[in-house]
Amino acid sequence: MGNRTHVTTWHNRLGPFAARSFLAITMGGLLSAIGSSAASVTLVWFVLSSTHSPVLVSVVLACYFGARIIAQVFTGVIADRLNRGRVMLLGDLLSGFLYIAVALLVVSPAFQSLELIPLYILLGLSCQLYPVSAQAALPDLVPQEDLVRANAGMQACLDSGSLVGPAVGAVLIGIVGPTWAFAANAISYFLSAGATFFGRVNSRPDRRPQRVLQDLGQGLNELVRNHVLSLLCIVGLIVHIAVIPIETVLMGVLVKDVLHAPVITYGVAITCLNVGALACGVGLSLVRLPFSAKSMLFIGCSAEGVGVIGLGIAPSPWLLWMVAAFYGAAGSLLFAYVLAVVQQSTATSIRGRAFSAMYLGVEIGSVVGLAVVGSLIPAFGPRAVMIGMGILIFLTLPLVAAIRDNEMTPSVKGEKATAALDPSPSGDA
Repeated sequence: MGNRTHVTTWHNRLGPFAARSFLAITMGGLLSAIGSSAASVTLVWFVLSSTHSPVLVSVVLACYFGARIIAQVFTGVIADRLNRGRVMLLGDLLSGFLYIAVALLVVSPAFQSLELIPLYILLGLSCQLYPVSAQAALPDLVPQEDLVRANAGMQACLDSGSLVGPAVGAVLIGIVGPTWAFAANAISYFLSAGATFFGRVNSRPDRRPQRVLQDLGQGLNELVRNHVLSLLCIVGLIVHIAVIPIETVLMGVLVKDVLHAPVITYGVAITCLNVGALACGVGLSLVRLPFSAKSMLFIGCSAEGVGVIGLGIAPSPWLLWMVAAFYGAAGSLLFAYVLAVVQQSTATSIRGRAFSAMYLGVEIGSVVGLAVVGSLIPAFGPRAVMIGMGILIFLTLPLVAAIRDNEMTPSVKGEKATAALDPSPSGDA
């Protein structure tokens, strides 16, 4: 009896990390987050340094996110038709090979910055296969009562990887140039693919595939019918009009042209952002808060808006770092509860398309933000643009208030997902 109590207590402490498949995809995400954050810092700083044009940075990133919008139309259909573990594996491998191509392009003596655009379009088309499939599979890997903890724990691991990534990117730029930062990201994607494969992630949608257009129509119908999903898609769109430009173009321009600080200041700011997100994610993964999901969504949106305005008025690097940590924590809180609410309010057979719809709103917001910010910075300056973005985020609060608590339950009850783990040694990856 004593041993059983000990095992149960240990299992409760581990929470969602006691599930092998969940642990595998989380560790894979940790590895790829290190490389991706290093590559993101490298891209922004390299293009700014070689062209001195924030507009070109916005163009490259807008093409990337534009491709992600196109991909979202079909990514959810793929995740709802195939074994989601295999889709995750495919996404990692494609991204790894594409970043090898980016590294080879950058090292070429005849390199031109505009040549990055086609590669980043291809990256945008492939990069959402993994996150959409992983989020759709998550309720099949952990108990429903652990969804918030699982989302927070996964995000905490991603943020811990992103902690060292910006610093690694800055160091690599200064010592050996940008090529190795992009190459390191390619290696991280291959390691993530290995974790998915050996973790035997096996989440099969409980449905018979229809024609692609029928699947798309069913997904659109779910978006219109599901009040919670439609509102959260709009919230994601509005928030990400601000988030992506802030974490890429605006932060870089603020550090370089307003604070006149070196690249390490930008790297530390992104690192502080991830420290805040990590701290919040770890706390949420360990403790079940006694507040409703709606209340936490409201708090998350409010804190995000405050954080963005704080970034815009920070007068020195060290204050910028402090506000960045708060802003990161707010984003982690909001993200964990948005994911859990979407997972709980959609059936497993439609969940891939539900996440595609949500991510589609996010991608549209990102493209709009990046397209607009390039022209707003020269006209108003990065500080005024950041403050405006913070005010924009506060416009999401009425949308959150419109969500009813009784809507945040599974839309189809009694529908059982297939086994999350494949017990056979040759399980699907």
